[in-house]
Order: sequence, then structure tokens, then C-alpha cells
Amino acid sequence: MEEHPEEPAGFGKKQVVGATAWLVLSSAAAILGLTASSDILTSASNSQAYRYGWLLLMTAAFAAVLAYGAHLARDSLGCALVFCSGKQDSTLYTAGIGLLLVLVAGVFVVNCLVMLLALKRTGNANSAEVPRGTQPSTLKDVSQRRKRLAACSGACLAVLVIPPLFFLTTILPNAYHLSPSDISKFMAENVTTAEVDNAWMVTKNIKLSDQVVLKVFPDTLMFYAFLEILAVISMAAVMFPPLGRWLHRKSDPMGFTRGETVTMFLFATLFFCWSWYWLMDHNYHAGKPQIQDSWYERVARTWGQLAILTMSLLLLPATKNSVWLQALGVTWERSLWMHRYLGGLCLLLMALHILSFWARFSQLKSFPYDAFAYIQYYSINHDLVNPSKPDYDNWTIAIMQLIAYPALFMVGISSLVRRKHWELFKYFHYVFVALIPALLLHSASAWYFLLGGIAFWLVDSAIRFSCVVNTAASLMPDGVTTHSAEGGIIELRMRWTHPEPGQFAWIKVPQISTWEWHPFSLSSTPYDGFAQVCIKNMGPDTFTDRLYKLGGDASSFDIQVDGPYGSPPDIQDHGALLLIAGGIGITQVHSLFRTVSQMVESGIEFPFLRSVHIVWIAKTTDLFEVFRASISESLKPTKIQFDATFFCTQTDITEPQDSPAVTQQEAGDEQASKSLFQSITDTIESLTGLDFDGDGAIGGQTAVEAVEAVESSPPSTELKFDPSIKVKAGRPIFEDLYDSSIAAAGESTVLVQVCGPDSMVLAAAKAAKDKEGIVFDNATFTL
Repeated sequence: MEEHPEEPAGFGKKQVVGATAWLVLSSAAAILGLTASSDILTSASNSQAYRYGWLLLMTAAFAAVLAYGAHLARDSLGCALVFCSGKQDSTLYTAGIGLLLVLVAGVFVVNCLVMLLALKRTGNANSAEVPRGTQPSTLKDVSQRRKRLAACSGACLAVLVIPPLFFLTTILPNAYHLSPSDISKFMAENVTTAEVDNAWMVTKNIKLSDQVVLKVFPDTLMFYAFLEILAVISMAAVMFPPLGRWLHRKSDPMGFTRGETVTMFLFATLFFCWSWYWLMDHNYHAGKPQIQDSWYERVARTWGQLAILTMSLLLLPATKNSVWLQALGVTWERSLWMHRYLGGLCLLLMALHILSFWARFSQLKSFPYDAFAYIQYYSINHDLVNPSKPDYDNWTIAIMQLIAYPALFMVGISSLVRRKHWELFKYFHYVFVALIPALLLHSASAWYFLLGGIAFWLVDSAIRFSCVVNTAASLMPDGVTTHSAEGGIIELRMRWTHPEPGQFAWIKVPQISTWEWHPFSLSSTPYDGFAQVCIKNMGPDTFTDRLYKLGGDASSFDIQVDGPYGSPPDIQDHGALLLIAGGIGITQVHSLFRTVSQMVESGIEFPFLRSVHIVWIAKTTDLFEVFRASISESLKPTKIQFDATFFCTQTDITEPQDSPAVTQQEAGDEQASKSLFQSITDTIESLTGLDFDGDGAIGGQTAVEAVEAVESSPPSTELKFDPSIKVKAGRPIFEDLYDSSIAAAGESTVLVQVCGPDSMVLAAAKAAKDKEGIVFDNATFTL
């Protein structure tokens, strides 16, 4: 082999580097431009005319990209893709890129036009007195609306989205070559060499005419059948309430709902069948011996196809306004575990794909040269065993090396510090904006599976951008209040409302950072006429620390809000509601507690509900002062019994403890086995962000430590405080709280919602495990 080969004619180093730079820099420019635009369009110092002009500039920029993409794909668009049968023209490799630009730019052009019309109609958004959001409604209305939305979303997916996408995979080329001649050639072709002889799964050709033959590939059939089954199940869960209740029940021992368990089973089945097809049945490159006969090659390519599968699916729960989440009846924060697990699996499969090809290069005696070279000896169309010189037989490998290698490092390494450096982890994620277009060029048939996820993500991004900038969420007069309790608390009241209790929103303060967005629970109710967040200072040099200091120095500042997101639990069929909060976790349950109180006071009936009890555990009574007045106001005598109990863990009679609350149960032999096992699992958790041992903590306090803390605590003792609120020293015994709520509920069930530290949530969940009539809901989520 030549040590320093000459660059071949045609597609050379400059073209590879240029194409890679174009993918990376255009993606970065789009992200930076949208970030800067959100600051400009929400700044109170900018006039309406200035914002209107900036929106016009954005519209023109996206329109220019749209026009350029339409020019690149002009021939394909001219025959509308599906009507290109019989077309003959010079093949344009750029048609695929052009179509992708049309998709991206088209979404944002429409979005910008909608924002222009809204700004022209409403005038100066920053001075608008009309709160953003819908009018408050009863929780029954919210539940019914959510069910209708789930049914409509499921029907939309099952009828209008999934079948058309599957149909496109039967008539358009499996490689991302979408010029009219490529499309016409593929349409008329009978695929007979896609699988080996005696394959378990084979391609089905359906001839409609001499020029149109539908190809049903096994992988596309499996993928879209999986999605269709999920959509149908979501519709059935709404149409048949007993099925819906069965799917939403928790299943032991891992704590997943039965619906989540069914989804995981379906995914495992898909994963197995997909692996079998690509490893055993598929005939790579029509059976070329140099590829088909090498197990190194087959294994490496199978890892790659599995990575495409997981990447296609992980885009679906990543979108906050996804029709998928609506159809499945879950909120974005409740589906984050799916995105994390699929993301970790995708990174692993990408790494295995790369390492397996390195082994293949070593077999061909071209390693390490081919692993890091622009021009490779590895050639799928020429002699792999005795190549005379490297060439650009597959130049997309070089582009993927330039993008995928850094992507693996950026996303993989940043995940190790995501809890401490969330923004770094978040923005490193945006490397996928360059990775996915490169993958579309590199991998045959990848677009079959990624197209839907790309479209959902683009629409979600446009919706979120529009919601952030279309109506600026300004602070109310005297809307900033600070408290010194537990290191510092800041309250922010904003001129917009949220339609449901127990929601959260992402908040950005440009004066603190152009880049940082953080989620905070809304402590207000839909009836308050404003939105409020209560944020705890989490330590020096954090976003919350800078926000707390800013609140002490300034009475008002610009703020951007993305949301609200999340939905309250359905309490209609329960006899008692027990809300348990630890520390600043009070914000979420406070919203639900006050909403129910306001609804009852306004005359709204709850057919089964008899008791609503809020329990708040904090280190000091200073924190109680933040919400004491609003909780006390909610304790007026009504048909439903409202109670509030506060527990203070740090008093003169109680030694300070790290854990806000635990149960009384024996640790048994758990401590003896904890040392080695827990140290291993804590290390794995800190590296992956996954909760492998089920302790509810990520490399932090465990259930054993929580139990140890309560064993040394004295019984709770009454303290003097607000006469309408019971305040006790010490920690609650969860079993006693559950027993009293079960007694109050009569023959109905008790809904227990918990929000707080992981150890407290775990202890509360364990105490509820063996209690009949308890429906447990964990309102805490981890990014």
C-alpha cells in the first residue's frame, strides 16, 4: 500500500472538508440565529417596529434558503416525487439536500409568517395586559380535553401520518438519491436480490403497472408496524377506559406502568427482528462476495442499522409538543427516560459500528490508516483484499468520520457531567443537527426511518420558538420577591397564565445568560390570573444564584418562557388526595392543592373526593413562610376536608439530617451488601445518567442512608406556628399518612403525589407498595 497516496481525481479532500464544513457551520448558524432572534424579539427595550423588521429579516432569510433548496431539487419537486415515473434526466445528487432544505426552511417560513400576523394584530406584546394562556377550567374538563386530544392524535398518526410515510418507502429509492431519474428507475424495478436465499424475511414486490412496482421491505414494514401498533393502542386506551386504566397502572418490580412495559416489549421484539434481518437475511450490495462473505462486515453493518433504528425512535420523545406524546397520553417530562435509554443505546451502537469496522480494516490490513483517512483503501466497489491505492469510492465515510467521531465524544463525555453542567450537555446535543444530514448521505435507507422524527422535531422547534417570542412574558409590577430561607428563594410573577395546575416552564433570563434555559415548576394556579415560579438558590455561581442576586438588585428584568408543559393527575375517581413535598418541591403540589381548593370554593363538584391533605417537609420553618399564607387561605371549611401538615427536620429537638423524610422499616442485610454493589452502581449511574439499582438516586443518597437517618430521629413533635396548619418537628411516618388518607377515602382509592428529593420519593414509594387502595404518582423528573 502507498504510504502517502495521491489524491484521486473527482471528489477530493477539499470537497469532503467543504461538505462537512457546510453541514456543521450552517447548523451552527441556524441555532445561533434563532437564539439571538429570541433575545431581540422579547427585549422590552426594542420597539414594535424593530421587532417587526427583525421578523421580516428572518422570513426573508428562511425564504432564501427555501428558494435555494427548491432550486437544487427543482426537477424532483416538478414531478412531486411520487409522479416521477418514466422521467429521464441527468442525475442530481443534490436533490436530496435540496429537499431537506425545503423541509427545514418551509417550516420556519410558515412559522415566521404566522408570527408576523400575530404581532401585527396584537401590537406591542411586551405591554399587552391580556395574559397568555387559556381560561381556567375544571380538572374534569382538563381530563376530558386530554382524552379527546389523545384520541385525535392517535387517529391522526394511525391514518394520516404513518400510512403515507410507509407508502413513500415503497416507491422512493432506499438510498437518499431523489432525482427524477433515480426515482423513476427505482419505481419500475423489481427487487429480488435484497435478501439471501432461504431468508426468513423477504421483500415483497407489488406490481401496479410496468412503471410502478411497490417494494415492501421487511425493515420498513417492521418499523412502521411498530409505530402503527402504538398509535392504535393509544386510541383504544381512550375509547375503552378499562383498557386505559389497565395500561396506566404501575407494574412491579421496576415501577413502570403496564403501558410502558407493553411498549418496551414491542421495542424488544422489533430490535430482535431488526437484528436478525440485517445480520442473517439481508444481502448486502446484492451479494458481493467481498462484503457478504465477511462476518466482520455483516456485524459492523448490523450495528450501524441498529443505531439508525434507535436514533429514529429517540427523536420522538425529544419533542415537547409531539403528537406522539399526546397520543400515548404521557407528558414530555414523563417520557424523558425513553429518550435517555434510547440515546445511550444509540451511542453504544454507533461506537460498536465504528469499532467493528476498525476490526474489518485490520483484517484488510488498512488499519489504522482507514480509520482516520480522507481517502481510504476500503472500497465497496473494487478489490477489498488487494487494493492498488485508496480512492473516494464512498466519500460519505470521510464525512461521517469528521462528524460522528466528535459527536460521540461531545454527547458521550458531556453526559458524565450533565447534572453539574446541564447547559454544556444540552448544547453539545445539537451536534445531531449536522449528524443527521450526514447520516442521510452516508447510510442507504436511513431516511426511510428518520423522516418522521425530523419533521416532528422541526415542527416542535418552530412552535416553541413562536411561543417564546410571539408574546413576551414580562414580569408584573413588584413581580420579584426574595426570601433568605435556606440559602435564598426568589419568586417571579409573570403576565401570563397556564391552563392546568402542576405544570412547569423553561425560563431564560438574557441578562444572566444568552444560552441558559432551566425548567421550574409553576406554583400558581389557572385561577390566579398570573404565572408564578419559586426558585431556590442552589449554590455559588449557579444560574439560580445569579438569578437570586439579580432579584435583589433589580425590581424587573427581561425574561423568556417556553411552556407551560406537563399535566395534572386525574383525581376525578379518587376519594382522597395526599400531596407530599420535600423542600422546594412544594411548588408543584402547591399549585394542585390550591387549584382544587379554588374549584371547590367556586362550587365545582367532585363526586368521590372527600379529603385533600398537603404534607410539606423542610429543614427550617423559614421556608414555610414562602407559602404559609396561600396554603392557610385554602383551608376554609368546605364539603371536602382540606388539611395541611408541615414537618421541620432541623429544630432544637432534632439533629440536622440530609434526608427530608423516610419510612420506618428495617434496613436488614441491605447495609452489609451495600458497600461494594452500591459503589459499582453509583459509578455506572454517574457515567450514564441511568438508575440501574432502582434506588431513585443518581450516584447520591440511597434508601439505606435514608432509613438510617430516620432511625436516629425522635418522634415528631408539635411546634407553634399558624393555627390552621399543623407544624411538627421531625419527619413523617408515611405509613401513618397513608392509613389516615385511606380511612378518609372510604371505599375509593387514594391518589398520592410526591415531589422532592430522590431519597424521599423512594421512601414514600416503598411505604405505598404494600398498601391497598394507594395510587402512587412521582411528580419529580430528572433531566
